[in-house]
Amino acid sequence: SGWRAIIADEFTFANVRLAAEAIGRYVKRRNHAPAVLVGYDTRFASEHFGREVARVLSSQNIRVRLCSQAVPTPAVAFTIIRENLDGAVNITASHNPGEYNGLKFSTSDGAPALPEATTEIENEIVQLQTSNWEFTAKPNDSIVESVNIGPAYLLDLATKVDLKKIRDAGLTLAYDALHGS
Repeated sequence: SGWRAIIADEFTFANVRLAAEAIGRYVKRRNHAPAVLVGYDTRFASEHFGREVARVLSSQNIRVRLCSQAVPTPAVAFTIIRENLDGAVNITASHNPGEYNGLKFSTSDGAPALPEATTEIENEIVQLQTSNWEFTAKPNDSIVESVNIGPAYLLDLATKVDLKKIRDAGLTLAYDALHGS
């Protein structure tokens, strides 16, 4: 469903723009007026990469819901379904070491893109590279909306998890999300 690489080696703004352009074209072939969520984690520059994805998508007249803060991948999937979006791009390298970042594409069902979708996006990237594509389009800031998806996700999570039972269990826990959210 995505791509991981070392930051500033292969994971660069130019390559993120290239992937975002291909994803935008993929989404537009399925809906002429799509809406896509863009999320990101706490890794180095993830917020900036997320903003760049939003710029590229908006230049294709794709309505973008850009997360206002770092979010976990399950919250992204939940929001796609809840808001009936055409998909999401999430800037995260998941479990990879800290020098990595990554880009995940989830489809309108909230799930990671299947091989058929990723192959189509990869083929689009090859075509863009062959044509020496560079991002020169003008972003449309008027269709980029900053959103906080956390509260709705946490409210829904509380309907699925017995938080009182956890609080009353008397557990002492330590948790390190590493670079996650």
